Amino acid sequence: MDDEPFYQVDGPQTGGGALRKAIVFRLRPVDGLTGTSSVPGNVSLSTAYRPAAVAPNAGEIQTPEIDPDVIDRGRQAHVNLQNQLADFVSNLGAEVLSPGPLDPSFDVAWRLGGTLFVAEVKSMTTANETLRLRLGLGQVLHYRHLLVRQGNGATPVLFVEREPTDSGWRDLCASNGVILIWPEIISAVAS
Repeated sequence: MDDEPFYQVDGPQTGGGALRKAIVFRLRPVDGLTGTSSVPGNVSLSTAYRPAAVAPNAGEIQTPEIDPDVIDRGRQAHVNLQNQLADFVSNLGAEVLSPGPLDPSFDVAWRLGGTLFVAEVKSMTTANETLRLRLGLGQVLHYRHLLVRQGNGATPVLFVEREPTDSGWRDLCASNGVILIWPEIISAVAS
């Protein structure tokens, strides 16, 4: 009976009074910010890729410390990078995926040769390079953690706008099992 999504009980009305029927829903816990179910096996990874697009209100952000044009440039660069990566792996014959309602909120994932890859895409400038790489590395490691916990092995990929100026990022990513790539690398492979 515990597998039913709800059950009924008799309970008093608010503030006392006669008994009434109440419906109690059995809720499952959800992980913090990702919205993924913590119940093992509840992952879809079957949502076909949806090309990324910039939200139309990007220029309406009112933050005096940040130039809206910089925000728009970053958002457009992210969209371009994400779609470039999706096109590249699709041309390799991969099944390209977007996150479904039970998946971690990755940018793009794909299955190729029996392996699941999950990617985070990061636009970056010289001024924000370290921050963006730290953020991207943490995100893609978290996606892998969630997928492994749900019974899906995954190879994490961090796809950045350009080669990092600090070559130590290559070693750091490699030591954590993360593939670090940028457009020049996939262009060389595609040639």
